[in-house]
Amino acid sequence: MNRQGHTGMTLLAFAPLAYVLAGDGKLLLAGVCWLGIQAVEPLPDRDFHLPVLNHRGVSHSLLSVLVVGGVFGAAGWLLGGTGFDLLYSLLSVLVGVWDWTLGFLPKLSTAFLTGLIPNLPPAEIVTTLQQQARGNVSRWGFALFGFTIGAYGVLAHLLGDVITVRGVKPFLPVSNWRLSLSSLRADSPTANSALFGAGMVAIALVVVATVPGAFLGGPATLSPAGVADAQSTNQTATPQTNTTNATNATNASATATVSLANQTINGSTVTVGSVTLSEPGFVVLDSTGPDEEGILEESTIAVSKRLDAGTHWNVSLRVNRSPPGGVANRTTLNSTGTYEAVLYRDSNNNSRFEFITSGRATDRPFVNESGSPARLVLDSGYITIRGSREDPNATPTPTASIRFADQRTDGVEVTIRSVTLPQGGFVVVHNQSYLRGGDPTQTSVGYSQYLSAGTHRNVSITLLQPVQRDQTLVAIPSRDTDGNRSYDYVRTDGFQDVGYTDGGEVITDTASVTITGSPSTSEAVSSATPSDTASESTTVVTSQPGTSAPDSSGGGVGAWIASHPLGVVVVVLAVIVVIPSLWRRL
Repeated sequence: MNRQGHTGMTLLAFAPLAYVLAGDGKLLLAGVCWLGIQAVEPLPDRDFHLPVLNHRGVSHSLLSVLVVGGVFGAAGWLLGGTGFDLLYSLLSVLVGVWDWTLGFLPKLSTAFLTGLIPNLPPAEIVTTLQQQARGNVSRWGFALFGFTIGAYGVLAHLLGDVITVRGVKPFLPVSNWRLSLSSLRADSPTANSALFGAGMVAIALVVVATVPGAFLGGPATLSPAGVADAQSTNQTATPQTNTTNATNATNASATATVSLANQTINGSTVTVGSVTLSEPGFVVLDSTGPDEEGILEESTIAVSKRLDAGTHWNVSLRVNRSPPGGVANRTTLNSTGTYEAVLYRDSNNNSRFEFITSGRATDRPFVNESGSPARLVLDSGYITIRGSREDPNATPTPTASIRFADQRTDGVEVTIRSVTLPQGGFVVVHNQSYLRGGDPTQTSVGYSQYLSAGTHRNVSITLLQPVQRDQTLVAIPSRDTDGNRSYDYVRTDGFQDVGYTDGGEVITDTASVTITGSPSTSEAVSSATPSDTASESTTVVTSQPGTSAPDSSGGGVGAWIASHPLGVVVVVLAVIVVIPSLWRRL
């Protein structure tokens, strides 16, 4: 096959994987996988340029599938947990180039391109990818991803050649046996065009099946009131009162009820006492109390497996089983508090919870139709995390503390006098904008390497951006909430590696930093280093702005994809044309 035919076969081969990923709400991850596979696919034909290889020789065998997969897997393993950091740096450069390019384009084209391409910060894109990958940033997670991309790409190329009259020798160098599945000629314009068309149709069908409203308009919006109007009489839920008392949540005559009792757990599994459904559906654990508005991407924590109609007892919700499209991916619950169990239908009967990924168009919630406005069927319970401060049986743990002394510096490095981290973590330094309520994901200027649990003294921190003038800096002891020993607060938009708190307030300390050789400014307290007595003041506690991910982009990557399905299709089709063209010129 020529490049057009190979591209079509790659699309056909990728369609099943695309369906699995996109059907689970992982559209962005599916796009990244396809880009990788499409980039690898032409590699076997590089044998034209290597004198030691014959065309359609060992480069077109199953051995090459394993070799290329192994090379990419090894590269993934070497990247380890830094892969998302590298991606963030690359995207930052690309976004800068993109913004620079738009400045030189006519206004009409700029407006069109700005509407077509999502205007999203690199951190949000990387965060979405990381969450869709279930936060798997281990060496072996990257190794598996690399092997899959490499092996899948070469295998897709072999599938394009095996249907030609010349075929391939899949078992080289062990055997010269040739496999050919048809008498098609590799240079047949008709065959290549037909194969390309079949691949395009396959991907289009995947998009139609997994992206609601992709070709018939954007996804519908949803409010419980609208849901109540749309439900048929046989789907009506009996009124349900939101209460923390589990006994009030059960009603024998109700068609949909749920009971979530107060409980003390280790944070990994929440038990819903009872669920009664008039039709198949799901139980979703929510952290903020959706009530009349329905759940949001930021607050959904876990979803049950599909439950058949009837009554179910002691339904376990695994916290690490995040609803598709939700962004609150986590291994365990981090804080004690009130949570809610909310009931949703499996309206398309496919056993997948798609309320978020469909833009709230499918798998709509059970609602009570009495009263105005309509209310969701839910129950709330107070969940105590074993070992947390609120647990009455918890063993007291040391409180985090930090001492950040006033100092003179060259602007490149600062020193933390001492820091106590009960569970290990990092020390993060912010500029003085933090004190004025600045976004912590934007005000950080440096952070330490991972520090083990305990007290550390004279911790030196190299700043990411040198400080140019005298000012007050803020130091915060931060946890390693995802346990990967990599500081991820900025990349996850404030979700992971949050600061240690005391009484709900983030622990901080400030220091007046004087830049060596710089003139004194009005913001500098003094050019002399204060005494230890003055610098060793009690730890300052301030409220933490932005401890949860801000919604400045209106829902982020997932929201843009959900509201611009045609834009997704256009971008994918453009890439399908661009990549083969680039390879043809190499």
